[in-house]
This record gives sequence, C-alpha cells and structure tokens, in this order.
Amino acid sequence: MVPKWIDRKIWLSIPPAPGIPNLKTPVPYVTVHHTATEPCSILADCKNQMQFIQRSHMTSNRWLDIGYNFLVGGDGYIYEGRNWTKQGANTTGYEHKTISIAFIGLFDNILPTNESLLAAQEVVRVGLEGNYIDQDYKLFWMRQLSNFGRPGNKLYELIKTWPHWSNSTPLSDF
Repeated sequence: MVPKWIDRKIWLSIPPAPGIPNLKTPVPYVTVHHTATEPCSILADCKNQMQFIQRSHMTSNRWLDIGYNFLVGGDGYIYEGRNWTKQGANTTGYEHKTISIAFIGLFDNILPTNESLLAAQEVVRVGLEGNYIDQDYKLFWMRQLSNFGRPGNKLYELIKTWPHWSNSTPLSDF
C-alpha cells in the first residue's frame, strides 16, 4: 500500500505565523521524532492530534507553526507539517539542514504501526526523488540534535537499524 499524503487543508491547520525561513535543499540530515502525545489510528483522530500538536507548538513553544516537516499517524497516512520548503523548529541549530519526520504518539515502550513505519520511509523516498534530501543524507534521532522531547527508546532502537543511520552528532558541520 502506498501511503496517502494529507495536506494542511485536509487536517484543518491554522495558517502559520509569518517569518518561517525557507529551507535550502537538498538537506544533508533527516531527523526522526515522536510527538509524545496520544497516538492515532484513524483519520479523524489523527486530524485532531495534528491540530492539538500545532496549537501546542504555536502557544506553549511559541513557534511560528507546527514544528515538524512531516508527521505520520498510526493510520499510515503522511501529514504535511512545514513541508519540504520551510525550516522546522525542533532541532535547534540544525533546522536549516534537516527534514524532520515525527511519529504521532509516545514510543517509549511500544513501536509505531507497520503502516506508519512504511509511511516514514515513504517520506524519505519522496524526498530523495524530489532532491529535497541529499542522496548521502544522515539519519538521526531527535535526542542526538536537540534537548526537546522524551526518550522514545523503543522507536529509537528500531530507527538505528534504518539505512543512513548515524551514531555521531554532526557538530563538525557548524
């Protein structure tokens, strides 16, 4: 099954505040996150979670929009966040070089659904094909680049087995 892409209009996003910097592509890094929120497994619930996450990011974190470029739900759908063209807000110091993909849910002790894992890999595939992600990209877990977020140990252990995984932090790039 090819994952379905859900744009901002479908999940009823609010407009972002002005001033989000453009993202220069292709980027050398992909970061994987989890939202540490309730998971979702059907479109209606995932749309609600997207709205909740966006409101939280814009009010509590004082970000200009939802922080991630893309999110994946337990339904296997890919939800548009900031898309390919705008910098994220969740990897302080790396936003200008990163596409971020967040799994909706808390994955300290459980794994995301197979559908959502395939959806995340589809984001990377499309990013590579569209030249948004560099062919030699490095894959990182959120904790490697940022102090944001909860551990997500179960998902972290799985992500370390994916292609392009990097154990190192790219401090030498800055």
